[in-house]
Amino acid sequence: MSMACQAIDRYSLASSSLMPPLTRQRTPQSLYSEWSRSSLGATISIHALAKPLMKVMYHRAVLDLIKRQQGIPLSAETMQIYESYLGSKYVAETTKTFILGEILKRALVEAQAHIISDFLGSYDIHLDSKNVVVRRCTTGILALLAFHSSTCGAVITVQPCARLTALLGDGNMDVVEGACHALSQIARDLDGARAVVEAGVLDFIPELLESTNVAVRRWTTSILGKVAFHSSTQEAVVAIQPSTRLVALLGDGNVDIVESACYTLSQIARDLDGARAVVKAGALDFIPELLESTNVVVRKQTSWLLGNVALHSSTRGAVVAIISLHFGFDFNLAIRSSMRLVALLGDGNVAVIEGACYALSKITRNLHGARAVVEAGALDFIPELLESTNVAVREWSSWLLGEVAFHSSTRGAVVAIQPSTRLVPLLGDGNVDVVEGACYALSKISLDLDGARAVVEAGVLDFIPELLDSTNVVVRRWTTWILGQLALYSSTRGAVVAILSSTRLVALLGDGNVDVVECACCAIYQIARDLDGTRAVVEAGVLDFIPELLESTNVAVRQWTTWILGQLALYSSTRGAVVAILSSTRLVALLGDGNVEVVAGACYALACISHDLDGTRAVVEAGALDFIPELLESTNVAVRQWTTSILGKVAFHSLTRGAVVAIQPSTRLVALLSDGNVDVVKAACYAIYHISRDLDGARAVVEAGALDFIPELLESTNVVVRKWTSQIVAALGFHSSTRGAVVAIQPSTRLVALLGDSNVDVVEGACYALSKISWDLDGARAVVEAGVLDFIPELLESTNVAVQERTSWILSHLAFHSSTRGAVVAIQPSTGLVALLGDGNVDIVESACYALSKISWDLDGARAVVEAGVLDFIPELLESTSLEVQRWASCIVAELGFHLSTRGAVVAIQPSTQLVALLRDGNVDVVEGACYALANISHDLDGARAVVEAGVLDFIPELLESTNVAVRKWTSRIVAELGFHSSTRGAVVAIQPSTRLVALLG
Repeated sequence: MSMACQAIDRYSLASSSLMPPLTRQRTPQSLYSEWSRSSLGATISIHALAKPLMKVMYHRAVLDLIKRQQGIPLSAETMQIYESYLGSKYVAETTKTFILGEILKRALVEAQAHIISDFLGSYDIHLDSKNVVVRRCTTGILALLAFHSSTCGAVITVQPCARLTALLGDGNMDVVEGACHALSQIARDLDGARAVVEAGVLDFIPELLESTNVAVRRWTTSILGKVAFHSSTQEAVVAIQPSTRLVALLGDGNVDIVESACYTLSQIARDLDGARAVVKAGALDFIPELLESTNVVVRKQTSWLLGNVALHSSTRGAVVAIISLHFGFDFNLAIRSSMRLVALLGDGNVAVIEGACYALSKITRNLHGARAVVEAGALDFIPELLESTNVAVREWSSWLLGEVAFHSSTRGAVVAIQPSTRLVPLLGDGNVDVVEGACYALSKISLDLDGARAVVEAGVLDFIPELLDSTNVVVRRWTTWILGQLALYSSTRGAVVAILSSTRLVALLGDGNVDVVECACCAIYQIARDLDGTRAVVEAGVLDFIPELLESTNVAVRQWTTWILGQLALYSSTRGAVVAILSSTRLVALLGDGNVEVVAGACYALACISHDLDGTRAVVEAGALDFIPELLESTNVAVRQWTTSILGKVAFHSLTRGAVVAIQPSTRLVALLSDGNVDVVKAACYAIYHISRDLDGARAVVEAGALDFIPELLESTNVVVRKWTSQIVAALGFHSSTRGAVVAIQPSTRLVALLGDSNVDVVEGACYALSKISWDLDGARAVVEAGVLDFIPELLESTNVAVQERTSWILSHLAFHSSTRGAVVAIQPSTGLVALLGDGNVDIVESACYALSKISWDLDGARAVVEAGVLDFIPELLESTSLEVQRWASCIVAELGFHLSTRGAVVAIQPSTQLVALLRDGNVDVVEGACYALANISHDLDGARAVVEAGVLDFIPELLESTNVAVRKWTSRIVAELGFHSSTRGAVVAIQPSTRLVALLG
């Protein structure tokens, strides 16, 4: 039965509205009035006789008018006549009740109610009437006029709330009921709700809720519900704490009251304090029974009540508790509640389904709630719900999916039902709320790799350009989030990059809504995680927005912007563009930002920019190093990590290393070697290594106590820590002034153990460190005692270039010292080293040459080197484009030529022509090596003859005047050796070297 019909039954009349009183027609003056008043004696007052008769006549006239108007729409003229009767003091109260009853009936029809509303004005008189029925009818008329949206404003305009409020204390319960009904309808409008509150209606609520009258309880709860519906008046309802009384009404025997109580509690629960009060009052105890009600409205409003309580994180748990088994709640009740709520998704009434979808979408924001909902089988209903003809059902079922997919432990269940093909079409739905929900759901499904792939396959990217142009903020926001999630995975990132140029994603960085800007920043960051994405983002003009974004008042925007810069600077092809704008941005200033996440992002960006020399210079010039001391002591792990990374990158470049050393960061960096976070330790090791490549830096590192940490760091379970710790040892061992301190901590045993490490980078670092320690005699002895030579054969055959190179340097330095040379020779490394002479990497060839030259100092070593076939490589090595290879190949020849037993083999390969050619080399070290070799070859007569034939004497005059001591020394030896043999002595004398030789005596 409609509300209007119910009103007629209640009033036994009809329904109408207040109207301004008409001016009563002037009563014609009686011709006998004066006579009757002034004549002496017994007289009869005609007026006194006429008044009762007039009331009767008016009564008949009214009844006749009402009868004649039956079936005819109410007109303004008729309404004016009614109004004239109502305003007359000669019309009986009974007659007026008939008129009001007729108006009440007419007010049921909105078109006629509109006519009635034009005559509102004197109804305050009727509300003040002593006649109960008049007051009752008048409240009914006001209620019906307020019910119609087109006439509600007219009711509010005449401000009836104060008088209606006064009637709440009326002695007649029917009048109280009518007043409650009218106030309930008025409160549907925001201005009406405010007027209701201002009139003091809420002061009567507690007593009215306990009325013995069913209709009074019903309309009182309705007043509360309507007032609580409006956010601006909701607080006033919460303030009177009606929840306890309302909850009691959930068990009322009248279903209309239960309906209204459910609705009112659901509205109160939209407020956080209200929701807490509703829970505290025990509303949730009634939920299982209410969900099983045979009344559609009760089921619907119960769902909304659950949803609104679950809207707040602090009360959501209470709702989850009654549908989940995870909180120790009654097993049977939990099963009953969860199953029943989910079962409502298949209810025969679409409004109930809508409410259930809404409730479940809020409950599933909680992980336990999401699990309970999934376990109850909610996802089985989703395919059908997404295709519902009801807008709200499509909307809330989409949000339900999104919330379940938000949780990693339930996301798989969502992906498993493959909802993407139904969700993606909803992106083109005519209702923007549905589009919002679909966007949200797809963004959460895309958190899963399989989900992301399914979303792409369902064609989501076809909708992206249009969605990004949407006038709806929420749609733009979640669309950018979808892009960000798809770009998170390498397998779907390419598809996003492919459409980037056809979208406004980058343009959204200038969106007027900061949430959209934030999500756009996040999406762009994810897209920029590979080279193609980075290039696409730069080409789309992202850098134009960077300066302004870095100055955003929104923390998240500043944070994501710094990460975007970091990603763009990570790749050499786009780093230059970032460096170019660095000076025009506040990036460095953000190192002092009040938000630690922003500071961490700025550190990351600057660390990435510092990957190349130009970037490093820009970072230093921008004053980044001024912030370093404080940042190194940050309580934030990421800040410490990326700050140390900045130092490491800046110190990597020799041209900027001095700037790092100058700020003396070593003490703080060394302290970070014991940091509880391994990433910080890794970064600190890296920075200390590069600082130690500078002599002053190395000294500062040693003074800061870095060596105290070395033993433990070399045994770290982290590969990178072991690697860079080895490199630190190597860097400190490189400098003669700090090498002794390194040797003193006896790291050789641990370093040698790392030669068997499963990670080749660690092995490389250990080799490098051992090679530097071996420069020192005590260090060399310690290295040998630690068993390094046991690893040499295998290391020389490593597939890693750096390992082979640095192993050769270990051998070189050990063979340099006479006390350890024998141990090197004993392991017969020559075959392995000689094999490296044919390597395609010149650094390996150089180190192998150097090692062989030092091994050849020993006679047995020299013999082994020759036997290994080194001389087969000499001609080619002497013509190498590498100066160091030429130099050390010459030294090999020299050392082998020094020993009588191997000199003949050297002479036999006739290296003299190539060696003599090296005498004109522009590099003095090469010339020195060639001179040394020629001098030793010349010990042999055949060798001396070959040297002369090769034209060595043409170079002697100039070489004797060289500014290089060693060149002059070995040139003199060449002259001496050639002069020793009679067959070559004449050639020497012929060049007249005596004057220059004599000059050398001084």
